[in-house]
Amino acid sequence: MGKILKNLLDKKILNSDLKIELNKEPSDKSNKVIHISFDSLRLELTKQEFCEIATTLILAEKNLKTLKKIE
Repeated sequence: MGKILKNLLDKKILNSDLKIELNKEPSDKSNKVIHISFDSLRLELTKQEFCEIATTLILAEKNLKTLKKIE
């Protein structure tokens, strides 16, 4: 089991707890990883993967707002 370095987010969304944590795996050679967990889902991502997904979601939101002409 890894060590939690920092809690990035702890929020309730649609009656489900969303947690995002920066973790360090127990091995000295391992890198830091991002854990995203809902009540029924758990993802482990590298920092690179997390940044790619976050960037994609932000871009998708901007595009949707542009298409729907909302601010």
